[in-house]
Amino acid sequence: MTHIINKAIAVIYEKPNLNSPITDEGIYGMSCEILSEINDFYEINLFYGYKGFIKKNNLEEGMMQEYIVYSKFADLLPTPDYKFSSLITLPMGSRINVKEIFNSNFCEVILNDNTIYYTHKKNIRYYSQISNNLRENLIKTAQKYVGTPYRWGGKTPLGIDCSGLTFMSYYMNGYIIYRDANFEKFNNMREIPYLDIQKGDLLFFPGHIGMYLGDDMFIHSTGSFGSVTINSLDPKNVLYSEIHHRNLQIVATLEI
Repeated sequence: MTHIINKAIAVIYEKPNLNSPITDEGIYGMSCEILSEINDFYEINLFYGYKGFIKKNNLEEGMMQEYIVYSKFADLLPTPDYKFSSLITLPMGSRINVKEIFNSNFCEVILNDNTIYYTHKKNIRYYSQISNNLRENLIKTAQKYVGTPYRWGGKTPLGIDCSGLTFMSYYMNGYIIYRDANFEKFNNMREIPYLDIQKGDLLFFPGHIGMYLGDDMFIHSTGSFGSVTINSLDPKNVLYSEIHHRNLQIVATLEI
């Protein structure tokens, strides 16, 4: 039986304990499989193959929907009118059911509990793989997070970590990559020479990951800087990061 995340953001823990380290975040509408039950927690396997523990009240039965929140945040309103207060705000990456897109600026959204809300139609799109200009779209998505605070285990515009940034950039464009900075666990990426690198390729450092933007620039979420930022591997660039230049281990590209 499939379950989905029923909160805007739900914390995923390493162990079934609120004092356990955080490993990930579930975003509204993402699906998972329940593996076991321990007190107030479920052990789950998220649809992208990442396991952890979540509070039981953050899940409910349901199927992952075909529309995705594409803006940083989508306010869900009680009527198609901005004069009313938002009842729920969903982050980028949330999966929702869109019943109808009106000729006006709004669309009708139905959440898993069958409650109807309204949001601006620019906030959503049909979820599918992007084949045209994939590389440009990958870096455009990643750049939406520039300035987002660094948050261990995070993957929303409220806070995101290094592998959360790369995962979400690919996920928002229809591709699933491993949600970690360990290259050995990526089953759809292959190592390439730096000379062959292209926009959207991944850069692996010890315990860290970033995305290549072109012209020796890369974007990453780093605890040392405290947010998503852009650096360079070119010693002549003012954004040069010597430590990342020195410690670059692997360059990898998506196998499509």
